[in-house]
Amino acid sequence: MITHFAGLTLRTVSIEGVKQFYHGLLQFPVVRESEAEIAFQPTPDFTLVFEEVFEPIAPAHIAFEVAFSQFDSTVRSLAEQVPLLKWPDGKVVEPFDSGVNVYFRDGDGNLLEFIAHPDLKEGVLTPSGKYGVLYLREVGLPVEDPVAARLWMQRTLGFTIAKESEQFAFVIGGTAHAVVVSTRRKWIPISMYALAPTLELTYGVTDERFIDRVRSALDRRMIQSDNDEGLRFRMYGYSIRLKITSFPKDIAAKLNLPSAAEGEEVNPVIDDQYLIDGLTALSRGGEVGWFEGHVGGAYLAAYYMQKEQDLPQNVLHGLAANCRHLRAQHEDWFEPYPSEPAQPELMDQLLEGLLPNLTSLSTSGHGVTLGVLGLKALRDRPDLLTPSIVRGLLKLMDDAASEHKLARYYGIDDYTQLDLSEISLS
Repeated sequence: MITHFAGLTLRTVSIEGVKQFYHGLLQFPVVRESEAEIAFQPTPDFTLVFEEVFEPIAPAHIAFEVAFSQFDSTVRSLAEQVPLLKWPDGKVVEPFDSGVNVYFRDGDGNLLEFIAHPDLKEGVLTPSGKYGVLYLREVGLPVEDPVAARLWMQRTLGFTIAKESEQFAFVIGGTAHAVVVSTRRKWIPISMYALAPTLELTYGVTDERFIDRVRSALDRRMIQSDNDEGLRFRMYGYSIRLKITSFPKDIAAKLNLPSAAEGEEVNPVIDDQYLIDGLTALSRGGEVGWFEGHVGGAYLAAYYMQKEQDLPQNVLHGLAANCRHLRAQHEDWFEPYPSEPAQPELMDQLLEGLLPNLTSLSTSGHGVTLGVLGLKALRDRPDLLTPSIVRGLLKLMDDAASEHKLARYYGIDDYTQLDLSEISLS
């Protein structure tokens, strides 16, 4: 499960400027520094990095949790160092339904916040630095479609969602609150446009098993790197990294956070095994005939439906039940082929095998439908591009291209000879 924000990398136009602000004013310790990068350690479990760039910067929004009992003294101390942003009524501190906060900005225009909640149990985490920072609580993630983004994050990363509306939601894992908002919404208190910043966000996770589940749920084209530094992927324009840390998974519950329950298992219903089983059954069924390819095709269709759409759990369970029903009738088609090395050059044979199905109408297009599902799966899993798999797919496509039941549609003697002008939708 995800436990906390372990790291955040932002861009700056001045390394010296952020050093003066975050180290000189906020007194965050510097843990490394070069001509192009500087890293601060606001708490033992979170690292804030700035990379210097020669380009315009869209400001980010981040919020640090501080102790509620010390909030007033923290604000007074902060006001001596930096200008605090005011609300339209002139106040700098405006209580909200579950706490209090204060806003200020750094030299790059990033919107910073100190936030405190009276229900947060103190003494669980040790306050760090001059301002007693407990942890990084919030990172703003403006997106064009916040509803789709938060649903994807919930399904793929196991987050919970709170205070959701069409333009706003907290997407929560442990102590980490991603503020997923519409780019058409403005940040309070100064109505600052919520532009999408360039950032890399690192989530701390509990174990490799969690990363494995996320990895299997991702479209492989999203993955940027996968090594000892963690699994890094693109998500709605942002770079996200999952990294195993020693941050206790029960801290959120000990802190008495309202959304402290562990997230659901990531993609527990339809996982990567469906792609493997689907390819196997598509090939073995294809050796029998094109129609038998429906079984493996159903597995692949279910796999890509869960991967590419935000489907409710009951729909996923329905897809899985349908697949199990088909498998029970053809269990032998799911028997793995003997181990073989992948042969990338076989992809050319599959493309040639698909061509006859694209140039003439036969079996109502099933050769294209089932063939493309197989090609799509092999594009994502080139390690499965083996002679046995390819042999069955070629047989399926060849049968589909050559078998003609010309009178398969009522009232039509030869459907392959139809002209569009002869087809009436009535």
